[in-house]
Amino acid sequence: MIKKMMSMMVALTLLAGSMALPAFADTTAPNNPHVIAVTGNGTVVAKPDIAYLQVGYEAHNKGAVVAQNEAKTKMAAVIKQLKAQGVKDADIKTTNISLYKTADYVKEVKNEYYVAINTVEVTSRDLDSIGNLIDTAINAGANEFGSVRFSIEDQEKYQIQAITLALKNASNKANAIASFSGITINKPSKITENSYGGGMIYREASAMVKAADAVTPVEVGTINIEANVNVEYEY
Repeated sequence: MIKKMMSMMVALTLLAGSMALPAFADTTAPNNPHVIAVTGNGTVVAKPDIAYLQVGYEAHNKGAVVAQNEAKTKMAAVIKQLKAQGVKDADIKTTNISLYKTADYVKEVKNEYYVAINTVEVTSRDLDSIGNLIDTAINAGANEFGSVRFSIEDQEKYQIQAITLALKNASNKANAIASFSGITINKPSKITENSYGGGMIYREASAMVKAADAVTPVEVGTINIEANVNVEYEY
């Protein structure tokens, strides 16, 4: 009886082993296509067509109301002169109105006073007029300036151009690899696009020095719009 049971166990073990072998062979069979993966890059250089200028006034006074009224009055005069230069209402936006108390110490004597700040952002599509707008604001009483920012109002067309260049770059790389390797590639099986605009160019207002009888010089420069694509080709 014992011998019979042992014989049955051996038979079952052999049978289980023979059934597992085909399953193991299937998992090792290659089933992924051959792929060439490349990265393409494209850059378009464009000239900015819009500018943003921060203009403001900062008042100091021991009285809060006096400081606030001074900043308000001065900025009203600045805005009036900017509009006289052709700046539209829609292109002048208030970005900061603040009032706070602070103090200075002179020979251990505390001097308390209020600081009132009023700032606007001026948008201009006439880049040749930026220097004149800065001078106009200064002459009207502005005493605070942020950086001048240059950008491109509609960046989409430049992004499309950059993507096209990136795809051509990827195709050239893939064809070079295929030619060297002696293989023939098919159409792209996967494309991943990563592009971004050129952002902005900043020009510090403090670096713009006005000559005696000249308009404040402003150099616009250029912006790079870049695109990146990852492309896979099957062969």
